[in-house]
Amino acid sequence: MRNILIIEDDADLCENIKQIFESNKFKVFTALNGAEGINIAKKKLPDVILCDIKMPGIDGYDVKKNLGSDPLTISIPFIFLSGKAELRDIKYGLELGADDYIIKPFNIDDLYNTVEKRLNRIKELNPAVSKEKADNIPQGKTKKKLTELEQILVYIKGEPEIIKIADIVVIYSDGDYSKVNCIGGEEIHVRKLLKEWEKILPEQIFFRARNNTVINLRYIIKLEKWFSRTIMIKLKNIKEPVIVSQRMSKKLKSKLKF
Repeated sequence: MRNILIIEDDADLCENIKQIFESNKFKVFTALNGAEGINIAKKKLPDVILCDIKMPGIDGYDVKKNLGSDPLTISIPFIFLSGKAELRDIKYGLELGADDYIIKPFNIDDLYNTVEKRLNRIKELNPAVSKEKADNIPQGKTKKKLTELEQILVYIKGEPEIIKIADIVVIYSDGDYSKVNCIGGEEIHVRKLLKEWEKILPEQIFFRARNNTVINLRYIIKLEKWFSRTIMIKLKNIKEPVIVSQRMSKKLKSKLKF
């Protein structure tokens, strides 16, 4: 069963939306303020969140900022509901990472169709994606390491995309974000820490070469000794070589018997 969280301080509107989704076999969680919504989102990890903007205390913008800074909730599709119809308000909401922005008053059928479209988009990318199979294609969290034959679901500018683990050549850390270079030449920027990647990538083929770099050992095409007992690595389809740190060079030499 699909789950949805509705964060709306208008109790009557909240109940109306709830009834629509329950009648379509959704499990519905509701919150009448931002603080309650954040708490429920982190405990229940719904499939999608609908959130009003103008609320007392923690408003919808702050809800999105809070959830967007948590690895567990950053990937949950987020849709703003608001009476703010000016272009600058819509632009700001989308810049925060919202997937859609629906202006009040809205047609309830249009709202439902927007949610369905967002969830179906994820299914189209990988028909096997479901709540039960979230271990294999995690949305912000995972319970086990993946194999090189599996895939991972990431969100790029709010849009879900599938990355094949075997296609990843190198991952560079850039603060809270990662730059992922794939074998086909794709360069993908996602909000994911390097330590989060390490938790899910198969240890037998991925190696942390530096504090900010993880490489796929299968794509090494040149490996040679470098200065100060370090190693220089050239990776397939990657222009810049990777200089392995001195400490990690020792581990790599042992791993590859180099």
